[in-house]
Amino acid sequence: DIAMDMDGFGDLADDDFDGAMGDDCTMGDGGTNGTANGASPTLPGAGTKKPTASVEAKVKDEDIPTENMKDGPENDLSFAGMATAESSYSAATDSSDINFADVTHDVDGVRCLRFYWIDLYEEAREKPGSVHVFGKVPRVDKKSGRTTFASCCMHVNNIERKMYFLPRSKKLDDKGQETDEDVTIRDVYQEFNDIISNKYKIMRYLSKKVTKNYCFDIPGIPASSDYLEIKYAFSYPALPSDLQGKTFSHVFGTSTSCLERFVLEQKLKGPCWLQIDEPKKPHANSSWCKVELLVDKPDEVKLVQDHLAPPPPPVVVMSMRMKTMINPKSRSHEIMAICCRTHYNIPLTKPVKTIDKVKLDMSSFSANVKKGSDDPVYEPPA
Repeated sequence: DIAMDMDGFGDLADDDFDGAMGDDCTMGDGGTNGTANGASPTLPGAGTKKPTASVEAKVKDEDIPTENMKDGPENDLSFAGMATAESSYSAATDSSDINFADVTHDVDGVRCLRFYWIDLYEEAREKPGSVHVFGKVPRVDKKSGRTTFASCCMHVNNIERKMYFLPRSKKLDDKGQETDEDVTIRDVYQEFNDIISNKYKIMRYLSKKVTKNYCFDIPGIPASSDYLEIKYAFSYPALPSDLQGKTFSHVFGTSTSCLERFVLEQKLKGPCWLQIDEPKKPHANSSWCKVELLVDKPDEVKLVQDHLAPPPPPVVVMSMRMKTMINPKSRSHEIMAICCRTHYNIPLTKPVKTIDKVKLDMSSFSANVKKGSDDPVYEPPA
């Protein structure tokens, strides 16, 4: 199966499609739902190693270090599983302080809650590697004791870039001419570790060997091949989309956004129920939502199976109308009056025509622009 992203093509999670791989193509493991004989194998050799030691070690081609760290400033070493030290959404309290009706313990004893997501937003420059997810969570009304739904903003941190390096069949020399030397995944890893990571100041990254299938029309891309997968934090710079080396000819996934990676990795196909494991409270709220949550790792956000999901929660809908007039000085439209009507508890599973308008909870307001004595009085154009 093939999956597309918002920009055309992009990345998918390893455990299912492990799919789309960049700007121009979508890749998967093949087979049912994009997997070929299970998930991609994790190579031996995991651990923190210095670049020189890992490169000089005489080991098999498959023994590529899966975790790599280079010397550098401590505040640059942020990657999945580690909360960014300077993040404004660092956790303050445990999720036990959050009073929700369906906060339960699953079979593994992990504290979790249900979250119905509706929209997402990304601040790529201000908070790289973070995504804001907006939706609703069930909450117990302290006065009546009944379950209601409150607006919620969930901050997901530590989302990583993921890129795939396609090895060349033959290594190139310093003049760019093809030699008779075959290229291995180890050679691609060594070039990235020695040259690419130093050039773009990528101080920490994860790597492994994967097998991918290709289904688009870029010339020179094999239908199935081994790739070197590289993961690192969004706080480090992205690689150029046309990057090539002596041992690799293409790099896929260089321009995949943080929001796109989160949506595809977690398989968010539209508004639906999510299970949030070990949610925390941020130190300070950054939205107008009644509830805010902090998630340190994207893997803590999981889909709720359709047969286990409750009905969607009701939503709040506002209809708005504005009256504008032309300013005779600037010749531009200016808002003179605005009217709004807010409808509460609109069900998403029923047609609007079937809703009992008599019992519908709603409110309305209007506002007019008050002009000063020195301001001109606008007249409608003839």
